[in-house]
Amino acid sequence: MVAVFSVAIAVCAVAYAVEYPYQRADKTTSVPNFYQTKIDYNATGPIYIGIADAGVSNASDGWFITNITYTGTNVTAIKHGTGAWDNRNTTVTYR
Repeated sequence: MVAVFSVAIAVCAVAYAVEYPYQRADKTTSVPNFYQTKIDYNATGPIYIGIADAGVSNASDGWFITNITYTGTNVTAIKHGTGAWDNRNTTVTYR
């Protein structure tokens, strides 16, 4: 669980660095352990990262989902949405 969540945090940090290359975080925040994280990969890397309260089912709304788009191996878009993890690639709207 810690390793998977660390990957999600690292991806978010990289995404922030890509969008805002001249800003940096000066503070490290510990993340509580009452969240669950899921990551859906393709051949390039993670395409969906979901975070929800512990106990929320995959079919229930309550997931904060990040969608990462690639062109080749380069990240070209990072968008966020909310909904059910099971609907991450169908009905969840990303902005």
